[in-house]
Amino acid sequence: MTRQMRPPPGLAELYAAEYPRLVAELILITGSRALAEDCVSEAFTRLADRWDRLSRFDRPGAWARRVAHNLAVDERRRRGRLTSITQLTEPGRSAGVEGTTVDVLAAMKTLSPAQRSVLVLHVRGLADDEIAHELGIPLGTVKSRLSRARQHVRSELHTQEGSTR
Repeated sequence: MTRQMRPPPGLAELYAAEYPRLVAELILITGSRALAEDCVSEAFTRLADRWDRLSRFDRPGAWARRVAHNLAVDERRRRGRLTSITQLTEPGRSAGVEGTTVDVLAAMKTLSPAQRSVLVLHVRGLADDEIAHELGIPLGTVKSRLSRARQHVRSELHTQEGSTR
């Protein structure tokens, strides 16, 4: 008879609360649901391995988010390519996706992973200082990346609009 291991108190609740939101963020960063799920799962595995220490943090979910974001960026760099936007709108998952949403996602996929991470967290509602804390980068870097990301997305959307006329 095999004994099942149970997660330490608090870890299962944190996982249930953070996993879906974090996967959604990383889909926008990686362009792939599978890759996003892999990165989040790995981050929570690492969190579980260190739970005795990390459970005392004010926000252990922030630690998992930062690790997952780092894993996603590393994986995207390693692959050296961007995943097609069509993987985000697989049949059966595209219900309710309007053309403008697809255009924005297409524009976002042309951003660098670092700019995309900052933009996704900003859209999620985090303040600039919170983004800096989450990603472990200076506040000025957040502002610079966010400004460049917005400018780039606007430019891409303008280009797309011009090509459809």
